[in-house]
Parts: sequence; structure tokens; C-alpha cells
Amino acid sequence: MPDILKNDLVIIYTSKQSRGSDVFCDIMICKVVAVGKYDLICEKSSIYSEKLFKVSRKRCIKLSMQTFEHTDHRTHNPSIGDLVMTITDRYNKEREAFTGMVENIIYDPSDQFNPVYDIRIGQKIIRAYLENIIVLESS
Repeated sequence: MPDILKNDLVIIYTSKQSRGSDVFCDIMICKVVAVGKYDLICEKSSIYSEKLFKVSRKRCIKLSMQTFEHTDHRTHNPSIGDLVMTITDRYNKEREAFTGMVENIIYDPSDQFNPVYDIRIGQKIIRAYLENIIVLESS
């Protein structure tokens, strides 16, 4: 396990347990302010303030920082025949997920900046936007 130092960023595992229910775990990313043998003092920043708190080192994982140019690792655009998944959020906070094949790619710069994809799911065709599509298998 990499050694944690002052000014490192760490993932901290949080947990919540209430009577009659399972434990719910979550994570947060914080900056290390001080390092002790067993514990850390970390800083959680929000738009309103910074909060210092003590946490066990065993709840923390050091994040390795990497530098990326804005052109590095662009997302992949689907092609006709690719097996894709599209996930969209709806207004009522529900998500719709579909898996299907790209049948058509429609690009009309007067209407949309990015292409629109027709995805065939059995006998049905749905429209999907590039920001919501990932390729599962290439044709």
C-alpha cells in the first residue's frame, strides 16, 4: 500500500447503519492535512467551507494523481452495427437503460451539434444521444 503523505488526496470510506437495516457504505475524496501513525487529519472542502476531521488510515486509499492533456483518451463514437448501451435520466429521477444495435447515425448540424443514433432493440427503435452511449461490442 502506498504511503500517505501531507497534501495527498485520499478516498475515505464512510458507513451508515441504522436499526434493522444493513450497513450502507459511501466514499468521499479529501485532502490530507496531517499524517499520524494510525490516523490522518483530513480536509473536506465544499463551496461554503473547509472542515477538518480525524480518520483512521485503514479507511483511506491514496489517489494517484495523473496529468492528462485535453486531447488524451477521448471517448469512442459508435459505428453502425455496434452493440451499445444507452442510459438516460428521466424527470422523475428514474433511469432508462437500453441495449441494442446502432442502425442509423443522423447528423444534421442545423439541428444538433453531435449525431443522433437510432438504436434497434428487437422490433423497436429508440433515439439516443452520443453523451449517453457506450460501445459494448464493435461490429
